[in-house]
Amino acid sequence: TFNASNGSNKSAILFEGGADNATDLSGFIGGGNLTISGNTANSKGVFFQFTNWKLVNNMSLAITDNKVDAFTNKAIALYDMDGAVTASGNEFASVTVNRNVFTKVPAGRTILKEYTGTVQVDASANYLGSGTPDYEALLLGDKVTVDSYYKDEALTELVKTGLTGSGTEADPYMINNLEELILFRDSVNAGET
Repeated sequence: TFNASNGSNKSAILFEGGADNATDLSGFIGGGNLTISGNTANSKGVFFQFTNWKLVNNMSLAITDNKVDAFTNKAIALYDMDGAVTASGNEFASVTVNRNVFTKVPAGRTILKEYTGTVQVDASANYLGSGTPDYEALLLGDKVTVDSYYKDEALTELVKTGLTGSGTEADPYMINNLEELILFRDSVNAGET
């Protein structure tokens, strides 16, 4: 458990790599796995910060089964400080942010921010601070996919964010609950369906 101390802007977990011996992460060149799981952070500025200065590429990152309560800045920050790595999109082979509980999300703050790579981030199946979150505002735009979220902190009630089916006579949309009906209505009103 990480509790706020010495000011609330500190990171609970900082994973930073550069080209010097003190921060040499060259073991992640060509792959490797990093899993952040089973942690609790209370009132920290950032729960997990990854800063890649040069050497990390093709790493698989999984942030799962954590409880992040009342972060003051952003819950997860993924920075890439080397333009060449960012341009190639090689810093991550995959990024998943699943089955986490984010509570007391401050107004105007995001759960996932600063990611500049090209790999899609799977941020499905998290509790995002309320039973009806504005997950598009809480997560970083077009590089993050969310196909479901939990309505409760206990992670017992999963809600799909998309409809099953393709909308044809042979494969009609399947609407199973009120949330999916609202999603369908909004999709029709936006001219997407």
